[in-house]
Amino acid sequence: DEAARCTSGELLVPLQASRWTVMVGDHAQLQPHHEPAVVERVSRELKLKRSDILVSDFERVFCSPYAETGGFSLQRQYRMLPAINQIVSKTFYPGLNLSAGRHEPVLPPSVLEKILENEVAWVETDSLGKAGYETSPKGSSSKVNEAEADAIVGLIEKWVADDTVARWLESQTDYEAGIGVICMYAAQRDLLKRKLNMSCASRYLNKGLKVGTVDSYQGKENPIVILSLVRNNKNGLVVNGERSIREGFLIAPNRINVAFSRAMDRLFIVGNRNAWRPGTPIASAASEFSELASQGRATVISADTLIDRSIGNVEQEG
Repeated sequence: DEAARCTSGELLVPLQASRWTVMVGDHAQLQPHHEPAVVERVSRELKLKRSDILVSDFERVFCSPYAETGGFSLQRQYRMLPAINQIVSKTFYPGLNLSAGRHEPVLPPSVLEKILENEVAWVETDSLGKAGYETSPKGSSSKVNEAEADAIVGLIEKWVADDTVARWLESQTDYEAGIGVICMYAAQRDLLKRKLNMSCASRYLNKGLKVGTVDSYQGKENPIVILSLVRNNKNGLVVNGERSIREGFLIAPNRINVAFSRAMDRLFIVGNRNAWRPGTPIASAASEFSELASQGRATVISADTLIDRSIGNVEQEG
């Protein structure tokens, strides 16, 4: 299992010890981990593209002629409810027609009433201007986004202030955490933990509430997931007369796929929605989200309403 994340050396152990081998994995999610310095040296000395070095052996086999007879793709998943599944399927698995095998939420109805009616919401920071931009901590190459962190804290504080949600977070034992917060950068994870520790939600950290990076989340799931995109700037290419967001490693669809597909019942995406360069993973996901919103199946929330500790300005598109 998770064979698509295995390095060549890790795959050799079971392969040389077996007569028949069945490899199970998903090469559309995280790739094998290689030290950046090793990748750079191999690329330089063997004159190979970095992208070719990072491709897993699982993907090489699965995309080979052999896979036409020796491999197949499962077309139904049981983690995500239909709206979340639709974004993930159309953005990261085009042509597969991935379907949702589960339509009933795992969250109690009383909790759902306090969280969100729709399965997906985008907490937009677009209107914040420069106040919604990313920054880099001094001496670090990582990124933080204060506005996103404040919006997430405001959202969680609103939820745990309700006794119904608080009791569920404290009593549920089916999942490692009822609420998972996924950050695209480690510095954002650390910033959020500090802010949450100073909030009324501090008692739930590492109990009903988990904060982690996308790289730590493959294979995991939570009934409610909040995703902090972090990246928001005006450093990208010009699109329709406006500077787009320079994506950094958010250009890699594998990581974005993992981040979007960890939620079971409710997914909250926090960040800029409209300034991504067309054709990039988040731009494609945002387009699918807009399609759901036009049908009344997704909710748009203005981040400034949460930063002000008020959620009265929740608006539904469509």
